Amino acid sequence: MALVLPMAMPAYVLAYVYTDFLQYVGPVQSTLRETFGWSRADYWFPDVRSLGGACLMFSLVLYPYAVYS
Repeated sequence: MALVLPMAMPAYVLAYVYTDFLQYVGPVQSTLRETFGWSRADYWFPDVRSLGGACLMFSLVLYPYAVYS
């Protein structure tokens, strides 16, 4: 049970990583644009800084505490 607790990261660390990877100039969208030759108007990507994104991050951060406590 205690071995899963290191999976629980502080929310601010995960939020920085999440926004860095998924923003327009981040590696995820840059790779999609380079791979498929898309421009900004060719695809839709959900807004990284939103209520849904915040709920997802809190769920990922607090999951180990809720399940293994």
